[in-house]
Amino acid sequence: MKKHFIIIWISAVILVVGLSGCIEISKNKENEKLEGEISKFIGTWEHPFHHYTFMSDGTYKKIVRNWCYTPPLPNWEYTGIYKIEDGNLTLIEEGTNWTFTYSYSFSGNDTILTLFNIVTGSTVVYTKQL
Repeated sequence: MKKHFIIIWISAVILVVGLSGCIEISKNKENEKLEGEISKFIGTWEHPFHHYTFMSDGTYKKIVRNWCYTPPLPNWEYTGIYKIEDGNLTLIEEGTNWTFTYSYSFSGNDTILTLFNIVTGSTVVYTKQL
């Protein structure tokens, strides 16, 4: 009976140690996938009325062009931090802490970014500035 207990105990330890390695590998793959998604955002994304610039440090800048007014007004600039979580892009505006959450998709060899505002239902398409 004592031998069976020792064999079961050793098997359990081996199983736990073995699975912990699998969990670590899984976490590493998830981190690599997330880093790959984040790297797609890095750079400037153009739209006729505004553009976003995403930096590698997790911050962003949004410039809104005010050329449609007479006389033209100065551009508005917003800054903040961004996060990629659960397949969504979340922008948190500096100073106001306003939060905007978008689902997103890339196309055109990752040169076209489509953002879908989860709250308003609006969709905006951006082209990566090369």
